[in-house]
Amino acid sequence: MTDWSAVVRDRLRHAADNPAREAEIVEELAQHLAQREADLVAGGADPTEAGRLVRAELADGPALAAAIRRADRLRPMAPSPPAPCAGGVLAGFWHDLRYACRLLRRAPGLAASVILLMALGLGASTSAFSVLKAVVLDPLPYADPDRLVVTWTSPQGMRATQPLSFPDYLDYRARARSFAEFGLQTLQWANLGGGEFPEQVRAVVCTASLLRTLGVPPARGRLFTDEEELRSERVLVLGDGIWRRRFGADPQMVGRQVELNGASFTVIGIMPTGLAAFRPWFTDSDGEFWMPLDPGADRANRDRHWLFGLGRLAAGVTREATERDLAAIAADLAREHPDTNARDTAWVRPLAEQITGDVRRPLWLLFAAVGLLALIGTVNVAGLLLARASNRELETGIRISLGASPWRLVSLSLAESLVACGAGGFAGVLAAWWGTDALRGMIPATIQRTAGIGLDGGVLAFSTLLTIACGALAGLAPVVVVAMGGPGRALRRGRQRPVARRGPGRLQAALVVTQLSLVVALAHGAALMLQSYRNVTTVPFGFDTDRVVVAGISLQGLDYRDNAERQADFWYRLVSRVREVPGVEMVGATSKLPLNGGTNGPLLVEGERYDPIIERPTVERSYITPEYFAAAGIPVVAGRSLVEADFGDREYGVVVNQAFERRYWPGQSALGRRVYPNTAVRHWGATIVGVVGDVRQWGMERPPLPEIFYPLGVTTRNVRYLVVRTTATRGSLERAIRAAAASIDPRQAVSAVRTFGDLATSDSSRRRFQTVLIMLFAGAGLAMVLGGVYGLLSHQVTQRTREYGIRLALGADARRLVWAVIWRGLALTSLGCVIGCGLALGASRVIGDLVFGVDPSSPVWLMLVTMLMAMVGVIGAALPARRASRVDPVLALRTE
Repeated sequence: MTDWSAVVRDRLRHAADNPAREAEIVEELAQHLAQREADLVAGGADPTEAGRLVRAELADGPALAAAIRRADRLRPMAPSPPAPCAGGVLAGFWHDLRYACRLLRRAPGLAASVILLMALGLGASTSAFSVLKAVVLDPLPYADPDRLVVTWTSPQGMRATQPLSFPDYLDYRARARSFAEFGLQTLQWANLGGGEFPEQVRAVVCTASLLRTLGVPPARGRLFTDEEELRSERVLVLGDGIWRRRFGADPQMVGRQVELNGASFTVIGIMPTGLAAFRPWFTDSDGEFWMPLDPGADRANRDRHWLFGLGRLAAGVTREATERDLAAIAADLAREHPDTNARDTAWVRPLAEQITGDVRRPLWLLFAAVGLLALIGTVNVAGLLLARASNRELETGIRISLGASPWRLVSLSLAESLVACGAGGFAGVLAAWWGTDALRGMIPATIQRTAGIGLDGGVLAFSTLLTIACGALAGLAPVVVVAMGGPGRALRRGRQRPVARRGPGRLQAALVVTQLSLVVALAHGAALMLQSYRNVTTVPFGFDTDRVVVAGISLQGLDYRDNAERQADFWYRLVSRVREVPGVEMVGATSKLPLNGGTNGPLLVEGERYDPIIERPTVERSYITPEYFAAAGIPVVAGRSLVEADFGDREYGVVVNQAFERRYWPGQSALGRRVYPNTAVRHWGATIVGVVGDVRQWGMERPPLPEIFYPLGVTTRNVRYLVVRTTATRGSLERAIRAAAASIDPRQAVSAVRTFGDLATSDSSRRRFQTVLIMLFAGAGLAMVLGGVYGLLSHQVTQRTREYGIRLALGADARRLVWAVIWRGLALTSLGCVIGCGLALGASRVIGDLVFGVDPSSPVWLMLVTMLMAMVGVIGAALPARRASRVDPVLALRTE
């Protein structure tokens, strides 16, 4: 007899993909050829002739190899047995991934649904994480940033954020043992010359020790020294941004002269890229260069708290030890200077917490919201894959019967899920690349550290891990279906179409209910945020937003420093000249604008005596020209506005707001009352000549505070804003204001002109940013739930096609079938709403202080959200119900 194994092996010549498959083919073909030869011999053929005939029937090598490869492609793919090594496991999983790609290519509808769902969830999560990482998680760009702390003074027993006075700083720096370095800074406007008009830029005015505290060497040149600070040398260190923007990144800039505040300053250094000065107060711009601090007349003034202390903790010193050290120094200062320091203590706050403190929690909650969105998408994908797995139970049963291991089944399910979710994750990254730019444009300017927002390696790693996690979770649902029964059950359920499959159906329903409950919580939060935003934008401003334009002017230079008379002369001349511009109706000047904060401090009213131990209420202070109230549209409700005669030597006429009147003389008139400084010596006194309406000074979400308005000229503190009521266009008015200011003093810069309406828009920008995002995420969640309800009911209608056909054939009413499907959707929606309401009530305790003018536990919002979800359930059930009522009984039974 012929050795057919050798013949086949010679013809085959590695036609199979692996040695095991080749041996299997050789054995099978050899047995077939041997049997054919035996049959010919049994029929009377000569053995030699029989062998020749069989060889002739056998194809040549290339044709045989092609036939085998074609058969392998058509052959059902069964998982290979587990390999004994890690390489075999990985190879098997790679095989499963390729198989999953082919399966999804054959189901484009499923693949598109999964990719869209995951792109929504993962894209939103990636964008939100990029913001959270840049603003909160990334370390500050300073040396050992965890050791940097901001120092505040406050009344004993409180944690108020009151800056330091210069004399107090000197004492703390000399006596504290907890700091390796300790410095001061403040942010001030400066006028940078060199162009057609001076440019108003933000300067970091600081001590040399502050730059050492930051611990960042300059990229070029050097930092200024203590000696240069003491001598008030005209030197400065440029930030990288202004060096590139204004000076074209000139490599020879160090040593050059620049015009600043009308004087010549020498550039001695340039800071590295990415370094920004911290902003301790809420302001919308960073400092662009550093210059030495000269406290001037405040060098010995302990009452003037205007400087921010930054310390670097010594090695091994804790925050608690530092506060004990500073509290002991504050107690000594209280004994040494009882008139100014009797009530004060000191405390510290980590710099990272100070910078991100007011946005850290909202950003984490926002990230949690988009995490819910990703989870909803994952649950929805799990439901889709579960429906697909329930339709492939026959295949699964065969695999189990043929000996497929649990790992192979898990591997196949995970491979299909990971391939689909990976494609969705890639689409999500593309969406996040666009969405991150959009987010950056929406973020309010008062939030710091937004320049680093982008898709860097850390963000992409997060997106990759999240995609893998979501894919793994979604792939577990089909595995649960397999675990619910053995191969016999899978074979029985795969060969016939029962009326209902309770196991997978229940799990699918549970997944849909989970989605619904999560979206109820998300939608409830979105409704609260939307109502909060509406409340913020409808609060009474107390001033006009139409036709009122404001321009910023910061008087700088030695001519104006500590010279209230020169400052007042400039402003009165500017007001007079702008009043002559066509279209201008009223012109005034003020030291601060509504909604933008400002200066404050305690006062004494008639009948009160100075006592350094008593903590007096804080009163907002503004300095204005007489026409300011008329220009801004702030009503005078009693008495009169200020006039130039109200400014005297040591006696003033002042105006207060209604909140001031209510605090000190509730139910009585403030007119004619006297106020005094909260000092041991009464170096001035003032009579209240008018009462004006309340204006919100620290944002629309904070109530009006007591405020007093002094006539311009009583202080050397700069008046900074020109307020104009006009019918002229903004552009023409800006040119007129610049020309008027230049005609008086060409060294003074005019900042960008804006309206009072812009102030209101800017103030609500944070609330608007949060509201827009949460509404977008909630809308995406609703769309996902709509798809989830539709997918579940559509799948169940498909499974029960035979049942519906029989019912219709027996005369069942089609409308009853429609309502049966719709009631199924409403039942799922109701259960999801009940669970979601519980989640929403729990979440309301977390977000209670983040909403404005809304009771987060109010049942009204839960009822509205529940009604919305009921509509979603009905819409999601409508199409499957319509399809169920139109089943053709003949076609439904023929498919069986």
